[in-house]
Amino acid sequence: MTIECSIGIIKESDKYLFSQRSKKPFLDYFEFPGGKLEPNESSDQAIDREISEELGVRIVDKIKIGSLVHLYNNLKIKIHIYKINSYEGNILSREQQKLLYLNPLDSYHNFIESTYRIINYISLPRYLHIISDKKSNPYSINRTRKYFNNMIRLRSSGLSEDSYISQAKKIFETSSNKNAKLILDLKYIRSCQDIRYSGIHYTSNEINDIRTNIRIDKNITYSASCHNLKEIHIANQLNLDFILLSPVLSFKNDNPPLGWTDFKLLSKEANMPVFALGGISKDDLKTCMANNGYGISGISKF
Repeated sequence: MTIECSIGIIKESDKYLFSQRSKKPFLDYFEFPGGKLEPNESSDQAIDREISEELGVRIVDKIKIGSLVHLYNNLKIKIHIYKINSYEGNILSREQQKLLYLNPLDSYHNFIESTYRIINYISLPRYLHIISDKKSNPYSINRTRKYFNNMIRLRSSGLSEDSYISQAKKIFETSSNKNAKLILDLKYIRSCQDIRYSGIHYTSNEINDIRTNIRIDKNITYSASCHNLKEIHIANQLNLDFILLSPVLSFKNDNPPLGWTDFKLLSKEANMPVFALGGISKDDLKTCMANNGYGISGISKF
């Protein structure tokens, strides 16, 4: 069963407006304002109606950031995410619910499970640069500096544990106090606890072996590499924040490229943002987005 809802992002400084639930499930938990789509109602119409009913204001300017699907046991929730830029009126609790501006990443309050995925979604860059021992020089400050406003993943393939830790520390020192999100591979993550990383990446083989919820840290994004529909379905079950789908334009281990047509078909099956990988250059972002992708990722061509 799939339920669709629209939620509104209203931000003040580094905090977001949340509404406290007054009924089960998740009684007293906080969630973004919004609600379910009514029959024959579009997501645009739903967010306008819900914000008016719940907060007593009329949306003047909004933008749809995107959609994701979150699984709660056997229930599938499709969440349409809107950034509300301006509105008319004063925000009021029209349904007698508690309203608070909160940052879920540093709050002691309880939030419904999908909150952290939504926060990660709205702050997700469009570019993911992969640093590989085989393809680039992770020690080069000049090479990594241009990715400070995006994401950097240090790939563990071909690296010993000591080498990986050393390179991760150097990249972190280079990018610390910048806006870059440093993504580290699961393989050596236990040895990188003194590095302030932003995400953990799983290989396709690693997600095939997972049988439990992997989201143990609300401040971390969780991602995985996928190459086919089966792996995408596993990623969906794990409620990951994003996936890398490859190879799109180049061969990998004698596997033919997907091409943009198959990339689009597979991306539509994903419950989260999809990054294109494999023969991708910085100029492919528009093509990727036109084919249901969210962002692009690369090694040698970035």
